[in-house]
Amino acid sequence: MGLDMYLMKARKVFRDGQKVDIASLYPDSLKEDDEGLCEFLKPYETRSQYGFASYTDEVGYWRKTNQIHNWFVNNVQDGEDDCRTTLVEKEELQELLDTCKKVRDGGINTKLAFLPRATGFFFGSGEYDELYDEQIKNTISILEKVLENTDWDLEEIYYSSSW
Repeated sequence: MGLDMYLMKARKVFRDGQKVDIASLYPDSLKEDDEGLCEFLKPYETRSQYGFASYTDEVGYWRKTNQIHNWFVNNVQDGEDDCRTTLVEKEELQELLDTCKKVRDGGINTKLAFLPRATGFFFGSGEYDELYDEQIKNTISILEKVLENTDWDLEEIYYSSSW
């Protein structure tokens, strides 16, 4: 077991003028008695890379990168580390990208000030070493791709974690 973290992309979906929170839906969690919603959502259903039906596509993945998880918890999830799926705004992803670049180019004090490690049984290393630096570089790569390849008028990005 360990800390697994995901960025997921979902199409913005509206039904009867109301936005459907598509990232919180899973095809097998829909009630059979709501056939209308099931039929409405069918065009948005895809097969994930793991073979099961989904309404989202994974666009970012980290494992035991606790400083990034800590950032999402404090800046997107209002300090609540409860493994929920949370909408992430474009500006928030840009802020994290800018922070990662600042940390990449700074020293240990920059790391401690802007992206400190989080602790937890399944959270991985607490060191500020080569692994930390590699995780920051990987995060920069993920965020640049997500920001560049998301149509913000039609798509949304969600963060989720499990541990």
